[in-house]
Amino acid sequence: MNRSFRCILTKVTNRLRNVFRDLTYRMHGVLHDAVTISTRQGRLTLQTKNDHVAKCLFQARQYEYDNSLRAVHFLKRMRFIQGANMCMLDVGSNIGMITTGLLLANEIQNAIAIEPEAKNFSLLVKNVIQNGLSKRVCCLQVAVGNMAKNLTMEISPSNAGDHRIRASSAFHAAERYNESSR
Repeated sequence: MNRSFRCILTKVTNRLRNVFRDLTYRMHGVLHDAVTISTRQGRLTLQTKNDHVAKCLFQARQYEYDNSLRAVHFLKRMRFIQGANMCMLDVGSNIGMITTGLLLANEIQNAIAIEPEAKNFSLLVKNVIQNGLSKRVCCLQVAVGNMAKNLTMEISPSNAGDHRIRASSAFHAAERYNESSR
């Protein structure tokens, strides 16, 4: 088989797989609130409605996995991380894909996964359990900041990974992310 033909065939096959997975993801979104899939970062349950990260995970079966591995390898090579007993602090853990991926790859030994939003937190706990990582991960449903204070979390209607704590009123906040419309 001609090399250029194989290259074109591979591109077409990949494109068709992505179209099929996109349609399947949309169908799951109509029928279910969540779906469980096997990914490079472990077995993950993810939301099927209005979530960019979940859609990427569903289609590519990974999300920033190679980037997270490269980051850890860089930190180890530069000796910012030393020793074999590394514990990672994952602030804004979402559903735990980075934590589970690095633990299953044995790049880290333990993790503290922090996720304040209730739906994401329940999926985080489920993903930790279904990957057999309960003894290696401490999941905390809290927000992290520079002071102890009760604040309101803004829940994004269109992206389950884009919830925020507003430090100032909507009137005074910069409208970089259209916050006042939430």
